[in-house]
Amino acid sequence: ASAGDTIKIAAGEYKTGTTAVKLGEIDSLTRVVVGKRLHLEGAGRGKTVVLGADATVNPDEDGLGDDAVRCLYLTADAANSLIEGITFKGGRTVNLDTNQVTSTGNIWAPLDGTDTPPNKLAMTGANLASIGGGVLYAVQAPSYSETTYQTVWFVDCQFVDCRAGFSGGAAYGRVTLIRTLVNNSWAQACHGGVLNNVHAAYNSIFAGNCNIGSYAGMVNTVHGENNGS
Repeated sequence: ASAGDTIKIAAGEYKTGTTAVKLGEIDSLTRVVVGKRLHLEGAGRGKTVVLGADATVNPDEDGLGDDAVRCLYLTADAANSLIEGITFKGGRTVNLDTNQVTSTGNIWAPLDGTDTPPNKLAMTGANLASIGGGVLYAVQAPSYSETTYQTVWFVDCQFVDCRAGFSGGAAYGRVTLIRTLVNNSWAQACHGGVLNNVHAAYNSIFAGNCNIGSYAGMVNTVHGENNGS
């Protein structure tokens, strides 16, 4: 497909095939990779389903591990893509890298004591492979004062039963959700058990989510607004 094309995805479960994406020093397995601006049009939420997978080699209690499978990875070149009518289910990441946990329990502080913001550490440090269980978009949200952005639009989609080690169980990156359902998803460690660094969420529903870390916010850093509940 060429940039700007529409790809229609038939109803069904898509649960075979993976691509290893180099994230930090880890080859993180992903079911689908989008590396250009596309319109992915599914048959409808709950009809077209992209399935991640639990790790099979030494998985933890949440199914995370080195060969766990994320549902979708979007490169920076996928900016302004439209993802429509697709369910992302059962996405998993690698485990949290506990080498980045300090003696005070500060998960995001580098061990050399420098003051690196948590989101930049997530996107550049050893935990890069443990963010975004359902979807990881390799562009972060802008600052509140920034007026331009390159988002990826998720319309009439669903994230269900997605989990991450570090952050963003359902989604991480500068995505925009419209009429999208996020349920039963979480991260083990810190901010954004469900979402982190998303651009905005409109008329979207968050149900049955949780996170289990001491620094966790179920939804963290939404640079816009959420008109759902």
